[in-house]
Amino acid sequence: MQLRISKFAFQNRAMTTEDLIRTGYRARVANTPDGRTMAEALVTVIMPARNAAGTIGKSIQSVRSQSFKDWELIVIDDASEDRTAEIVKWFIAKDKRIRLLRLPKWRGVAAARNRGLDLARTRFIAFLDSDDAWEPQKLERQIAFMMESGTAITFGAYRRVDVEGNTLGVVVPPTKVSRRMMLR
Repeated sequence: MQLRISKFAFQNRAMTTEDLIRTGYRARVANTPDGRTMAEALVTVIMPARNAAGTIGKSIQSVRSQSFKDWELIVIDDASEDRTAEIVKWFIAKDKRIRLLRLPKWRGVAAARNRGLDLARTRFIAFLDSDDAWEPQKLERQIAFMMESGTAITFGAYRRVDVEGNTLGVVVPPTKVSRRMMLR
C-alpha cells in the first residue's frame, strides 16, 4: 500500500486564511473549561520538551509568528529540571492559545507526543520539537494544501542549521511513503 505524501512547501500557490473560508472551512465555537467562548483552533501544535530552556523560547515564538493564526500550542514538559516550564508560562501569559502540561516523571519524547495527542481537540495536528523553529508561512501553506488536495498526511523539506542559524544542509523527503516505511 502506498500513501501519497505531498511536499506542500514546493507548491507555487499557497491559500490564505480567506481562501480557506471560501472553500468551506468555518471556525467552530467552543466553550473553554472556564466558560469563555472562543473560536476553536483548526491546528493543534504539539511540542514535547525536556530541559529545553535554551531553545524553547525561539520554538514557541516561531509558532506565534505564523501567518496562519488559527492554532493552539500544547507544550508537554517531560519532567524538565531546568527553567523550561517557567519560560512556557511566560508565553502563556502573553498568548492564551498556549497550554502547558507537566509530566511528573520523565517518560520520553514518544510518550510526551502521545499525551499531546490525547489533549488535542482540532482537525489537524502538527509536531514541533522544542529545539526547532518554523518559517512564518509553514502552517498556512501546509493546511491550505491539505484542505485543497484532500491529503491526510504531509511533510516537507527542512533545513538543518547550527546555533547561529547557518544552514548545514537540506533534508528532502521522498515523494511516496509505504506503510512499512512509516512504521520503521
